Parts: sequence; C-alpha cells; structure tokens
Amino acid sequence: MNHPIKAMLTLPLLATLVLSVVYAATAGANIERTIATSPSQTAIVLIGRGEPPHDFPKKELHQARHALNQMASHAHEIKNKNLALKLLNWPVTRENNPYYFGVKDFATELELETNCPVFFGFNEFCSPTTTHAIQSAIDAGLTNLVVISTMMTPPNDNHAEHNILSAMKHAQTSLPNVEMTYAWSSPARGGAILLRDQVKKALKK
Repeated sequence: MNHPIKAMLTLPLLATLVLSVVYAATAGANIERTIATSPSQTAIVLIGRGEPPHDFPKKELHQARHALNQMASHAHEIKNKNLALKLLNWPVTRENNPYYFGVKDFATELELETNCPVFFGFNEFCSPTTTHAIQSAIDAGLTNLVVISTMMTPPNDNHAEHNILSAMKHAQTSLPNVEMTYAWSSPARGGAILLRDQVKKALKK
C-alpha cells in the first residue's frame, strides 16, 4: 500500500528552525543580548550554498566555477574571470534558478521571525556572494553582523565553515569597527535538536 508523503517544512518553519540553530550554536542568550544592546545596528547575513541557473551554458560552467573559487580566495591572477562575472550576473528567474528565490524567500521569513534586517548571499554560482552580502549590510550602516548558513553540515565542511569564515576574515581586516559573529561554527547539537523535534512532530501526525 502506498502512503502519501507529507511535506512538513514550510518557509516560516524553516526560518524558525534556523533561528533555533542560531541560539544553539551561540549559547542563545549572547545573540539575544547582542540584538537587545544595539538593535538598530544589528543585521543577519544569511548564506546559501548557491546553484547555477539552469540555462547557463554548460560548457562554460566548470571554468566559471573555477574562476569564482579563485576570486573567493583572493588570488592575484584569475583565469577566465570574464566567465565568473558572466555567471554571477546571469539573469535569474524562479524558473531557471528556484534555489535562489528559495533562499530569498527564506531571508524574508527569517527577518519576520527576528525583527532584524536580513541580507542574503551565496557561497558559489550566483550573486550576491558572501562578501557582497556582508558589504551590503555594512553599506546600510549596520556594524553588528550575525552570519549564518542555510547549510546544515558538520564542522570542517568546506562550504559552510571554511569558505564563509574566509570571507568574513577578509572583510574584517579592513573593517575593525564592525563586529561579526558566525552562528554556524558548531551546528552539530543544534542541528540534532531541530531534526529530533521534526521527527517528533511527524510521528504525532
């Protein structure tokens, strides 16, 4: 007998779950204190993994991705930089890049849940990049940034930890007056808790 699959994860719920990981990863009270102390200067920077637009030329994708990685590592010489910029500036729609708009919608829900401005970016494949998202928050006059990733992965993950931290550290060198907190530095317990709660909810239905 086939049973229908129930979809339980809505965008508001996803935003709440990520917020619970923010609290778990940063001892909760610290984030609450940060927001309460300087609410007008606090922002959340939400980083998704990123997906290339479906209609971007496949034969150019590998070279474009390699060039993007070089740009992210701040290499002096970047081969095929024009392809990287072409990929970053490729027009996106809900049809050719639903992931992009999923993260964008996610950011909107997270902003409602936290009452803080949320700037979203991507680790690779599309714009805004992590660096651009951080800079957008700073350009808006916000000096207390909480950075979090949508990627619920274990420590030492190259995307969720190394790449995002690298972008944060690079930005921090020229912005000593901006405070940044990475709320995803140790997501194992927070991730386990939110998954446990989801399993419990599913079993009750």
